[in-house]
Amino acid sequence: MTLDSPHKVSSEVLAADDIRLLAEIGFMACGAGHAKAAKSLFEGLRVLRPDHAFPYIGLALARLGAGANDEAVRILRDEGLAANPENNEIKVFLGLALNMARRPSESARVLQEVLVHTGDDSPELNLARRLLGRDGKDLEDMAINAGRPYGKGQKSSAPD
Repeated sequence: MTLDSPHKVSSEVLAADDIRLLAEIGFMACGAGHAKAAKSLFEGLRVLRPDHAFPYIGLALARLGAGANDEAVRILRDEGLAANPENNEIKVFLGLALNMARRPSESARVLQEVLVHTGDDSPELNLARRLLGRDGKDLEDMAINAGRPYGKGQKSSAPD
């Protein structure tokens, strides 16, 4: 079943803990270089939780891991922000993907917007600051590390 399916999918198909576990597995798959498996997991999670940031971020990280940087940009901009227009988590990962797609001026613009519209000490603000202060060489490592929304002491849009 896809997002374009005429069948409505209940968000109660899986319990919140099950959704969280699948998301964590997807992010681990991204980090381990299993982009195809991660993509499959996040496509399913996007059907179940289209109003959350994590499926779009996960899909984008899977595409970045596969070297499909422009596709990651498209997912975040055209799908993620379309479903969650003001979501700063999606925007900061869009900034990362734009930088990796060799579009630094667009990346800086998106990340500056996050700086202006994000509260003090949020994970999004801290990541945006780091991305703006780094050269492109360190960004690939940051993509994998930043794709762990359940880190200790960090707020996230964790699935519920």
